Amino acid sequence: MKLTCQKYSFSFFLLLTLFSCSQGNKTENKNSKNIVKDSISVRHASNESPEIKDSIYVQLKDSVRVQPFVIDVDLSPKAKQRITQANETIIVAVFCEGIPKESVHAKLQEDGSFYVASQKKEIRFGETATFDHLLFPRSIYEQLAIKNIDVTVNVFTGRKSSPDNLLYCDGWFGKANEIVNKKILLKGKLIYGDD
Repeated sequence: MKLTCQKYSFSFFLLLTLFSCSQGNKTENKNSKNIVKDSISVRHASNESPEIKDSIYVQLKDSVRVQPFVIDVDLSPKAKQRITQANETIIVAVFCEGIPKESVHAKLQEDGSFYVASQKKEIRFGETATFDHLLFPRSIYEQLAIKNIDVTVNVFTGRKSSPDNLLYCDGWFGKANEIVNKKILLKGKLIYGDD
């Protein structure tokens, strides 16, 4: 009887020990998962800073992205016919400049402007030009005295069918906050032969 009780006691102790170990492993595994999750989130945070958005910009780690905007080009009937028949493209060019805090240390263009960013989109008639990835370095953003930069939009032909520009189009000039998250319509006609 004493031997049987010792066997049961030993078996119970062994089961209790095994159960405790398995619970400990579950806790360790659970904690390990948390550690893995934490290390992933820490690694993510150190390599890619989260986006900080305002009404004009999305601030990234090393650069600033202008909030998206769309340019639509509407042509006169003659311009539309000439552009489509000649299989000509349309270039929508965006140029951004600003005012530096200290012009002595800023890299100015020959005309005295403080260049911020530029981008071109080549489209076919009927397509829209979406500017959703207009980036410039954070170092330039930090040099700006006024964060609301000047934006100029020009439209001309891609010169596929002629060495010369065929279109006379409205341009657009204003502040970034006047164009972001908007759709701007620019009208155009042929430089020659369009009344």
